[in-house]
Amino acid sequence: RVQLPFSEPHIYTREVLFELLKHAFSIKAEDVFLSVGYPASVMWSEGVHYLGTRPLHYQELGDLLNDMLKDDNARLDLSRGSDRDFTYAIEIDRGTYLRFRVNVTGCLGPWQSDGLDITFRPMGKCPPTLDELGIPIELQNILTPKIGLILVCGPTGSGKTTLLDSTIRKLATQPNGRRILTYYQPI
Repeated sequence: RVQLPFSEPHIYTREVLFELLKHAFSIKAEDVFLSVGYPASVMWSEGVHYLGTRPLHYQELGDLLNDMLKDDNARLDLSRGSDRDFTYAIEIDRGTYLRFRVNVTGCLGPWQSDGLDITFRPMGKCPPTLDELGIPIELQNILTPKIGLILVCGPTGSGKTTLLDSTIRKLATQPNGRRILTYYQPI
């Protein structure tokens, strides 16, 4: 179990979330999970570790989501079966931000009740180059075709997003430039 650097909160607010995300970043956690019916947890050292014992409630996560998005209807939109993907940033020092990719999904909670799953994934400042990743030149050329579709598949944490971000970096830094459209959607 991973220890929080503060006592377990009675309710998750934006202030508590700020401390939680800052801590997760400091221990190099891969993901932070907030799910109805379970304690807050992190994916760290190839396993999921709870950050306390208190199960989270639908109302508190819904209120937190509404507050994060500054949208009083965010929780209601999810109850209609849609999900939300967005970027969330916290300022840790003057002008220094930590950015997270966030996915929120409405789901079935404990005892057939409404549920919410919120996943935070830290985003690096600048993706590594394809050379820094050790991608052979032959594969680099295949990743940037003039026409066609490339599928990048693999389990969570295997480096799909890093590979795609590095590929976009390569395209964006070419002298002749390329138009880049991206669409990220978890299956």
